[in-house]
Amino acid sequence: MVKPVLACLLLLLTLAACTDGERMRRQLHALEARNQADSLLTDERLATTLCRYFDSHGTPNERMLAHYLLGRTYADLGEAPHALDEYHTAADCADTTAKDCDYRQLCRIYSQMADVFYHQNLITDYLSSLNQSIHYAVSAKDTLAELNSMAHKIVGYTKLKDNKTAIDTFRFVYRRYCQLGYSQFAARYIPLILRTLLDEGQLEETKHFIEIYEKESGYFDASGQIEKGREVFYYHKGLFFLSTLQYDSAEYYFRKEIEEGLDFNNQNAASKGLALLYQKTDIPDSAAKYALYSYAMNDSAYVHMATKEVEQAQAMYKYSRNQRLAIENAEKARDANRKMTILIIIVLLLMAFVGWLIRYYRMKRTAQKFEYDLAVSERFVLKSELDNLKAKDYDSLVQQKEQEIKRLSQIISKSKYLQNHSEKALSDSRIFQLVQAKATRGESLSEEEWTEIDSVLSEVLPTFYQYISSYRSSLNLKEYQTCMLLRMHVQPTSISNMLTVNGSYVTKMSRQIMEKLFHESGTSKELMKRLLVIK
Repeated sequence: MVKPVLACLLLLLTLAACTDGERMRRQLHALEARNQADSLLTDERLATTLCRYFDSHGTPNERMLAHYLLGRTYADLGEAPHALDEYHTAADCADTTAKDCDYRQLCRIYSQMADVFYHQNLITDYLSSLNQSIHYAVSAKDTLAELNSMAHKIVGYTKLKDNKTAIDTFRFVYRRYCQLGYSQFAARYIPLILRTLLDEGQLEETKHFIEIYEKESGYFDASGQIEKGREVFYYHKGLFFLSTLQYDSAEYYFRKEIEEGLDFNNQNAASKGLALLYQKTDIPDSAAKYALYSYAMNDSAYVHMATKEVEQAQAMYKYSRNQRLAIENAEKARDANRKMTILIIIVLLLMAFVGWLIRYYRMKRTAQKFEYDLAVSERFVLKSELDNLKAKDYDSLVQQKEQEIKRLSQIISKSKYLQNHSEKALSDSRIFQLVQAKATRGESLSEEEWTEIDSVLSEVLPTFYQYISSYRSSLNLKEYQTCMLLRMHVQPTSISNMLTVNGSYVTKMSRQIMEKLFHESGTSKELMKRLLVIK
């Protein structure tokens, strides 16, 4: 009767967990579908809840997707620093050693990180993130994503004034797109390189790509008018005619831009182009007029950039919003505590029931063992008395004593006292107590303290030290330090602070150590168990 009741309770708990998991996965996929449709993501509460759930119950791919979507949500809310932090966390969640690792998702994550760095004007970080995006696009065998990230690198090289690399990269990307049959995609990247080609004096190539852009990009209507919002092309075309001394055509396109491109960037570019034109054609009044207009535009540009920088700084320090988040987190904590209390009560009832079962079967086994031991003891006494009556040879008594001494020697060699002696020496050491104290406070260790740990372990645990040292060449520094901390009874949850890394990194690193040392997969706790038995 007892076992069916326990089975029913476990089944109910399992069904509840499965139902909750399916609901959370549906919400995750629905949010991803909205992101794929380029909808605005503003439900921070939902995205945060998904992260919290999948951090505890999800696969590496699910955790990565959840944190990526939270990063996209922060990006749509205009909070770049929070978005960047979540993108980093999402990338750390990936298990690149697994066969089912979602490399396409990793490619997207680093592409979004690059976008944040670009708008923060951190061009070196921008290019580095694009390199990572390209790497994972190659791993995913997604050629179009690879070429898209490479094309965006052209902007970075241009900003760094590395014109040669920018041009070489464009030529490669353009050629590959065309080879794959995506000539329209290739044409749409042409405006990225026109100014750089002109600066390098590549006039024939500039003309060639201008013609391709007008014919193949799909941005021009039947009358040759460009799509609204892309009028900056007229500035590049005007510069080309200015460079080839076709002044009438240059003036036409600069004026076309200033008339049709009414936004700030087009007005600024067109006025600059006209100022250059009238300076070359020796019309000082007109040159001065548009130079002053260009100066006014540049002054406005400076104010505009300064405003953007202030806005970015404000995004870093939104105190009022953080206070609201703290209140919401406190409410969530109270809800979590209530749920935890209910769960603890259920668990305690289950434990009491299981404890009763264990006690019942233990008492039953104890009675059986007592009966068995009594029978063995009585048989041994009767057999000894019978043997003494049958044989009175003293040599046999000597042999019995020798056997008894041998048996006692074996007991001594296997004694727990002997095994625990090294552990006592370790726990009594100064560095062990210091490590435990720092683990409790979440503090890191100095170089001198790491050296002392190494020395103590080599002295009191020579077998462990020799074993771990034999793998020193295959373990990196943080992996080696993790092994030492685990052997000194530091819990995996405290190691992240002591090594100044995040928890997911420790989890990932522990799996790698298990592979290297024991050639099998396992968690941080399983790794700790394996290391603690090595004396």
